Amino acid sequence: MRIDDEQIGQLTPQTSQRYLPLIRHMRDRGLLTACRGEITGSKVAAEVRISGIKANEATQEVLDGPPMTLPPLVPELSDPSQYDLTAMAAVLEPLPLVQPVVPAVPDEPPDGSVVRFTKGGGRYCYAAVRRGRYWETTATGYWGSINERMKWHELAPRMGDFGIARAWSQVDPRGDLRVRQHLAVVRFTVGGLYIAAVNISKDGDHDGLWYTTICDDAEGDLPFGDYADWSDITEYGENIQVVTEWAQLGLR
Repeated sequence: MRIDDEQIGQLTPQTSQRYLPLIRHMRDRGLLTACRGEITGSKVAAEVRISGIKANEATQEVLDGPPMTLPPLVPELSDPSQYDLTAMAAVLEPLPLVQPVVPAVPDEPPDGSVVRFTKGGGRYCYAAVRRGRYWETTATGYWGSINERMKWHELAPRMGDFGIARAWSQVDPRGDLRVRQHLAVVRFTVGGLYIAAVNISKDGDHDGLWYTTICDDAEGDLPFGDYADWSDITEYGENIQVVTEWAQLGLR
């Protein structure tokens, strides 16, 4: 075993017999055999661990196949740009950019439509109502991925799968068990303003807290804002209806 033509040791007889027939075969073909070695241990007790094909493992392709030209070894350079990487040009070519596949945005539902969707793995639930060119949501500000007022091309990709209300039923304000359900959605008007709200009531034994689609700029003119108790909705709301059927939609 040599490093820079300086002998540093020799293989044991057992190891030599594993490689010697292969080395001789390559020599007879006029080729020089090379294999990978790792030096381990210390200067006093160093070991060389060889990674190569043993004589009894060599296939016909290894024995008589085309030789491989190994690039010369060079000392470590302080400037990485000084290495000659010509032989690696083919594998150093940058890969073409992979453009993300953006799902097509579904057609915008008609004016007045109400949708419901979740975020955060189902931890957060929103409702949104279309009023003209914008969708007003039950978000309570403009600091998250869902804002109080958004256009459809902004809202739809952030909803993922969502449900659109397909059927409604009039609510009896004196008592209606359907509005006690967690994630129940209602629509109503207050002073002519069309509003939707979603109920967050996980235990189901009370009226819950209702998140409304009322935006900040409208709160000052209404008796309640982002949040409402059911008693507020029944006191000030008109034509209160609850969703009885949802159609699941999503990005195609």
